[in-house]
Amino acid sequence: MVNVDVVQVIAAAPNEVSKILLDHQNAGQFFDAKFSIAKTADEGEVFGGKGAIRNLNVAGVKFSEQILIADDNHIRYAIVGDRPLRGHQGNIYLEEQSSSSTSVRYTIVCEAPKWLPDKLVEFLLSQAMKKALVKINKHFVALAN
Repeated sequence: MVNVDVVQVIAAAPNEVSKILLDHQNAGQFFDAKFSIAKTADEGEVFGGKGAIRNLNVAGVKFSEQILIADDNHIRYAIVGDRPLRGHQGNIYLEEQSSSSTSVRYTIVCEAPKWLPDKLVEFLLSQAMKKALVKINKHFVALAN
C-alpha cells in the first residue's frame, strides 16, 4: 500500500489555493503533466469541482481523474479505473493559517503495480506533489510582489 502525505504552507487564502487546484486546464503550469478536460463539474458545483473529469498525460502514461468533493477546505479526487495505480484517491486539505496563508496537506493512498516497489511509488509521488505545491506557492508570492 502506498501512502503519501505532504504538507506545504502557501502564501494565499484557502479559496485562492482551491481555485488554482481546480483550474484543471492550467494545472500543467504547476504539475509535471499535461491536462485536458473530459467533463466539467456537475451543475451547481464550483468551477472544476465535483463531477469534473480531467485527462492526464504523465510521461506518456494516460489516465483520467474525477473530482469527488471540492470546496475551499477540501478536494478529493480518484483515478478512474485501476491504471496506472489501483484504488488511487487523493485528498487535499486546505487550512487557513492567516488571511494570506494556507497550510495544504496533500495525501494519496493507492496500490502500486506489482512490479513497482511501494516505497519507490511513494517517493516519486511525494516528490511530484512537493514540487507542484512549491510552484503554487511561488506563483502566489510573485503575485504579491
